[in-house]
Amino acid sequence: MAPQQKRSHSFFKRVNSYLPLDLKAQLLPDYKKYFGTNSAKSLLEGTRNTLEKTWSTTPAANLSGLKLNFQDAEFGIVTFKSVINFKPTEEYLMGTIDAMYSGLRSESKVSDTDFKARKLSLRVYAHEVPSIGDDDDLYYPSAQSSVRRSVTCSVSRSQTATKRKASGSISTTMEYTSAFRPRKLPAAPQIEFDKYDFDKITFTIDAAGNLDEVVSRNEEIEIAKNWRQFAASDKAEGGYISKGATKYAFMGCIGSKLYAIFQCGVGSQVDEASNHTDLIAELKLLVLGQYFAESFATRAKTYGVRIPDIKWNSAGAFVGKAITCWPDEDSSLMFESFLAAPLLDTSTLYTERKFSGSVIAGHSVDVVGVVLDAYAHHVLVDTNGDMVLTDLQGIVGPDQSVILFDPQAHSQTKDTGFWDQGSEGIEAWEKAHKCNEMCKQLKLKGKDISRGPLRHGFTPPRED
Repeated sequence: MAPQQKRSHSFFKRVNSYLPLDLKAQLLPDYKKYFGTNSAKSLLEGTRNTLEKTWSTTPAANLSGLKLNFQDAEFGIVTFKSVINFKPTEEYLMGTIDAMYSGLRSESKVSDTDFKARKLSLRVYAHEVPSIGDDDDLYYPSAQSSVRRSVTCSVSRSQTATKRKASGSISTTMEYTSAFRPRKLPAAPQIEFDKYDFDKITFTIDAAGNLDEVVSRNEEIEIAKNWRQFAASDKAEGGYISKGATKYAFMGCIGSKLYAIFQCGVGSQVDEASNHTDLIAELKLLVLGQYFAESFATRAKTYGVRIPDIKWNSAGAFVGKAITCWPDEDSSLMFESFLAAPLLDTSTLYTERKFSGSVIAGHSVDVVGVVLDAYAHHVLVDTNGDMVLTDLQGIVGPDQSVILFDPQAHSQTKDTGFWDQGSEGIEAWEKAHKCNEMCKQLKLKGKDISRGPLRHGFTPPRED
């Protein structure tokens, strides 16, 4: 293995948040994972924005006319026995999640259990916006005045210091500041990285759908050093991200750009040759998937149909082969070859979703799902029955855009990967698929359809 040079990144496991809404309504919890290096402001604003968007789609919001003030929403930290009021300071807002979390721990606002689990449970209070003429309007002015008076009295002993702090802060509202400062606990553990030289393999694709391999030599990547310690417990920490049916995912970086690194070996015996073959096959499908996403957009535009933006996580993805690497049970790379794809940000408004299985066609009823089912049908038609993409999954954004990853396929040549079930897989998908309204609008009738000007030139990969 190459000389191990260390670099540090911190990882924060999970934030749970939900909205009680003053006992008039309540939303289900929202669960998100964050990196400790993310800004605390993005966490808090993202949590508030997520709940605001969720609230806007509820029957209570649409039928009752209840209006809530999310801009001035209040936060509480949920512990085992109580909810502790939490008003983010300027120091917290300007810092990282790790810094805020350590500060909350030092203030005894995070329980031992949550601290060990790297978890933070937030409760968000969004108050009702009073309407002019409501009887309750008579109550609000007196309540607000009472709060202002009590706060002024509480901070009067340190008035000068408070004014200095407020001059550069986000809000000029005076607030009580505790003088209690217990000894701070050690900061959250940092992620150490090993550095490797590697050769990079990427693929380009032409207008006819032909793939060409491109190799570049002697590049450098850093791989999370101790991720394998957390794989058995499946805890997203120490650089470990997750595992699927066949692959592990862990962190890597090139400069400041973070990557998800994939290697095979979950639940089966894998050697370097099969690991390399499977990862190359997946990279090819990522590039092909993006090719068909673009032709699908062309089809939709041709027929005047609006669809969400669909992309594959292929831009910047590559297969690397480490140089002077001798993997063993303790090394950060299990094999020389690895697949690297840009690390997707799921920290705020993105939701992970699976649309179909490897042998099961999707039968969605929502807008995004219906479009993805039609996309799979489009691939079959566009290749004239040579291929269908399956196991569609990815993350969905607040604007309904989709980023897909981890593809599989069935092909007439049965050579897209170990998952490929050939013509039998294609026939099984055709039988299971039921055309939806989007298929009809896009004139997707079957693999033998006469496509005319919509034929995008896909031909099976040429043989050199």
